[in-house]
Amino acid sequence: MKTHVIQLDEHDDVVSVRDRMSGGRAARLLLVYPKRGRILDRALDLRLLQRHAVSLGAQLALVTRRAAVRRAAAPLGIPVFRNTPDAQQYIWPEPVKGPRFKRVGPRPDFRLWRRTFHVEEPAWLANQF
Repeated sequence: MKTHVIQLDEHDDVVSVRDRMSGGRAARLLLVYPKRGRILDRALDLRLLQRHAVSLGAQLALVTRRAAVRRAAAPLGIPVFRNTPDAQQYIWPEPVKGPRFKRVGPRPDFRLWRRTFHVEEPAWLANQF
């Protein structure tokens, strides 16, 4: 399978990385961290990128030597490699499909809610000059 390698810059944030992830139409996305700079080292950032990769139908992996990123990626199940050739030679597991949410019970009736929760205007608003 084709792997889309994305070189991250020191000034990248979650939004810019998501845009760059959307540009490639590969089944695998490999984010290569810069040697310097502390970017995307929180678990929340990685979780957002992982969810975006799933929405694109792709798998996500990282190339970094930073311990903070490795610790944040481990509980999320994101593979982390020391260099790009190791990541490209790695046999990636089949993607795990995300949970599908099913509605429990009937659909909500929003028109009924609007009629029920509608607040009457005060009388003084109708009698303005």
